[in-house]
Amino acid sequence: MYKNEFELKLKQKHIFDSVFFFGLSVYSFEYYTNIMINSLPHTNGDSIKDSIRVVYFDDYDFKEAKDYLSHISLFSSTNILIIKTISKIDTKELKELIEITTKLDNSFLILQQYPNNDEIAYSKISSSMQMQFSKFKDKAGFVRFFKPNLKDSLELIKAKTDESNLKISPQLIKDLYMNNSENLEFCISDIDKLLIYDDEITSQNLEDIKSPTSEINIDDFIYKILEKKEIAKDYQYLCLHGLKEIEFLAKFANFVQSLILFNIYIKENGFFDSKEILGYKLPKQIEEKRAKVSILFNMQKYELMLESILETDIKIKGAVKIDKKAYLFSKILQIQLIL
Repeated sequence: MYKNEFELKLKQKHIFDSVFFFGLSVYSFEYYTNIMINSLPHTNGDSIKDSIRVVYFDDYDFKEAKDYLSHISLFSSTNILIIKTISKIDTKELKELIEITTKLDNSFLILQQYPNNDEIAYSKISSSMQMQFSKFKDKAGFVRFFKPNLKDSLELIKAKTDESNLKISPQLIKDLYMNNSENLEFCISDIDKLLIYDDEITSQNLEDIKSPTSEINIDDFIYKILEKKEIAKDYQYLCLHGLKEIEFLAKFANFVQSLILFNIYIKENGFFDSKEILGYKLPKQIEEKRAKVSILFNMQKYELMLESILETDIKIKGAVKIDKKAYLFSKILQIQLIL
């Protein structure tokens, strides 16, 4: 179904036992997941947090998912299973999980299919999983989220500012959106930065948190690599401003290792805490970004990244007659291809 139809169902207090979110707006997955969870019945004094289990990507295990949804506890009245995946879940397994939620009043399934940089494969996977949800009529549903238009994006940002008790005018919300090149997730991250101001937000506050366009942060550049974004112009800028290949590779390797630590911690605990993971607390927006990117890759992909970084480091240190900057760029592009 379309987003508007789903919103109408929620306003009518309709409760889905299982729901499937897919499409291009990852922030919408989380936004509507929270709305859905908050609409579910909770008794016995249990907190919502105690009722939720999140399964990240390669950690999906059918038996564990089935056991959790089937579990009846004296201490929690509700079982909410959230599965975040880029892969197809076996048809028979998915059907059985949905069936459990339709038979047990206390069990709910929320399946989120993240984009995988392959539109054809993504479409095939989402179509297959949609079919399973469509078999259960009003007990299960699926929603495709397109990239939000201007109106929808501003509404989502407004909802976040209201939730955060941030005083900001509609015009400045629009300015915030434009400052972030119409990237919704960057806007949400910037809201956390704006919370340091006690008074109503001004245009100067937006300028104060804006990243200077004349500088390229190495961490942001690495994120672009890992998110398979266009990096040629940024790399050229870094080279013109004194990029040192060996120092960059060391930074890149350390960054990947921190992502691995986040990945392992999240899989074991279901949440993240940079103080526990790294030994020091990161700013909230940086911590959330690190966590989000860390779960995009499995250990095999991380091993391939580190192996490629090591090979590049050895080659650059040992070679004399190569264009080191061109070679480094070619290896970065190769890393993007294996992700």
